Amino acid sequence: MSKFFIADPLHINKRNFGSLYEYFDESKSSVIFNEERQDLLSLFGDYSSQQESLLEEYTHLQMLSQEELFETSILEVNLFKVARAELLSLLITQDNFNDKPLPTNAKELFNYIYENERDALLWNMAAAMQWLNHWSPVIKQHNPKFVLVFSGSLIYARSLLELLKHRAPRAFVLESFFTGSDNYIEEKYEPIANNSNLKFKAYYRSLGSDELPLEWDRSRNKAINKILGATNKNVSQPAENKKKLFSNNRPTLLIAGQVLNDFSLLEHNSVGLNSLDFYKKLIQKVLEETDLNIIFKAHPWERKKKNIGQPLTLTALEKHFNGGEQPQQYEDRLLLLEDYNIKSIFKQTEYVAGLNSQALLEAAFEGFRPIQFANAFYGDKGFTSDYTCESLDCFISDLKEGKIPNKLGLEQYKNYEVFMTKALQFSLVSAFPSGKAQLKSIFHITPPISIVTKTADNQTAKIAQPASVTKPVKKPLESDKSDITTTITIAQHTPSKRRKKLNKFLKTPKKYFLDSKNPRVRWLHIFFPKGAAR
Repeated sequence: MSKFFIADPLHINKRNFGSLYEYFDESKSSVIFNEERQDLLSLFGDYSSQQESLLEEYTHLQMLSQEELFETSILEVNLFKVARAELLSLLITQDNFNDKPLPTNAKELFNYIYENERDALLWNMAAAMQWLNHWSPVIKQHNPKFVLVFSGSLIYARSLLELLKHRAPRAFVLESFFTGSDNYIEEKYEPIANNSNLKFKAYYRSLGSDELPLEWDRSRNKAINKILGATNKNVSQPAENKKKLFSNNRPTLLIAGQVLNDFSLLEHNSVGLNSLDFYKKLIQKVLEETDLNIIFKAHPWERKKKNIGQPLTLTALEKHFNGGEQPQQYEDRLLLLEDYNIKSIFKQTEYVAGLNSQALLEAAFEGFRPIQFANAFYGDKGFTSDYTCESLDCFISDLKEGKIPNKLGLEQYKNYEVFMTKALQFSLVSAFPSGKAQLKSIFHITPPISIVTKTADNQTAKIAQPASVTKPVKKPLESDKSDITTTITIAQHTPSKRRKKLNKFLKTPKKYFLDSKNPRVRWLHIFFPKGAAR
């Protein structure tokens, strides 16, 4: 019987992960729900209400120099590494952090935060220290086989994942997909935001690799049906609108905006990305150097997102571009929207661009070749145009020279279908009962191997068995001697232990890694499908 530890029952609930809870019941798994420190789980960097409980850790950190603070670790885990993303989810909403690009490495980012928001930095690192000291004995006490966390970016989750890198329990990170009924449930020891295992080429190639053509067609059709039935749990689409958005006949670029403090942006390159600053630069360059119209579609969830509570990105862009400083011809080519049906916009658009939003996957379904700038996990799969935030000039040059296709050709659309089929049918887990079969494979436990005893001459022998009556052995006939000789010869040439391991790796690589006692090696089994052979 497997033992699970759910660190965040608030997010990992029956409503969002129905098949997971059905799997628990049917497999008779032991499930431990974390009920401690619930008020500290989702503060998103604002620890003003918890200062009394964190005062001891805060006081200790306050005494350290800037360099010492950056290097400080607890249980061999760096505190700033644990606290960075959650802290940024608060700070990026402030003018002194979203009016310019974020630094490009962790040390520079730390120094900037230390100089501008030292107090917030100390409280978040104090929370990281307390969580690490809390989780260590809890994991030892419960000794689960599997530990489940949500997203992996908040301090409670990141601290637990870092600890589990050197502990026996296997860590799984859960998150929702844009279809609304499929979820990431992946074994990993780092945040999952824009970091799905789908980005790894070996893992991606392995998905569905043993499907016969007819079976693959069925899987593809199921994936398409999931996309057609997609329902975003956070945002409901308004009714379609046929209103013409521009009076000119210029081609139009749609920019799909993301929530400013979304973790898929804050985890970018393990430092963070200021999307607002990027949008300003992209819009300005397109207006100045091309003749395209621009529609910027802001994300409505900013109105409800923790630490924001307003259409921050939309308001900031309106202030920047509609403040009377832009030429009139630019203002006539720029439209900033929020609550507008995305399919209605698609019908009046030639190009679709964004950072790493999953909205670009929806655009590809409609036939667009999406342009992504932030190392999206679905990039480089044959259906996107791929750039970086630093390559805007290259993008503009390619756009002006007609090198960027706006729509998918047949081959590119097939690549998109392959990606979505692999993702929805072989990697993600359905929240409906059909997802239970996938969960059985994900949480597969290899039977333990018994330890053998050693004989006096230091040679391995079989495990001792209870005494049994020994029957007299008949004297072998002359005709049987050849058989005996053969048997002895074979025994003398039994492969070494190292050779056996090599054979096991070559024949069943997934089982080879699953059987490993080292958690740093064991997780590599995800790159091989069940029953895969080299």
